Amino acid sequence: MVCPPDSSESAAPSWRSLCHQGLDGRLIRLANILTFGRYTHREKVTPELLQQLDKERQLAYHTRFLRQVARSTPIVEVAWKMEEVLASLRYVSENGSEKDNESAKVVGSIFSRTEDVQARELCLSTLKKIGNKVAMREILRIYHDATVPAEWRAACAEYLRNRAATVEACRNVGRISIKCLSTARRVFIQSLLYSGRTGGNE
Repeated sequence: MVCPPDSSESAAPSWRSLCHQGLDGRLIRLANILTFGRYTHREKVTPELLQQLDKERQLAYHTRFLRQVARSTPIVEVAWKMEEVLASLRYVSENGSEKDNESAKVVGSIFSRTEDVQARELCLSTLKKIGNKVAMREILRIYHDATVPAEWRAACAEYLRNRAATVEACRNVGRISIKCLSTARRVFIQSLLYSGRTGGNE
């Protein structure tokens, strides 16, 4: 399932929006305001930019489709062709990222509305890949859902344990790094003081 391509004219606002994300976008808008609209940033359309735009559009399309599926029925396979649902889940799984909050919510909802094993595997792998707070909440919700079979809840529990261990390890590394930096700074200052006293004696 692939969403239809935009014409270059209809795509223009989308790639401008893509270019104007983050700090660069805020600086461009500020420059436009300070010059009373006289400054207009003109983006250079590159193959890489068009490829990224197409990826964003496809991801948005598949997320919208899955949202429609989740909202329309309590049991996905009764009302929808699973090949289409699986294709969209597969695309989101392969192309989703940490910023995709909406995709995480929709995929978690699909998990709770299907008994299809392949669909549920894709849902969990997608949530794990996205890995942001929304995805973690969805995995935790699935784990606490008593209607979900034990094997799926066990998979969620294992992932959450591993994630918690990774976070704690990163925190420990951070604390060690700060401690080492503090020690190094103290040694450096002491060496300067010592060299100053030695120089004075000479």
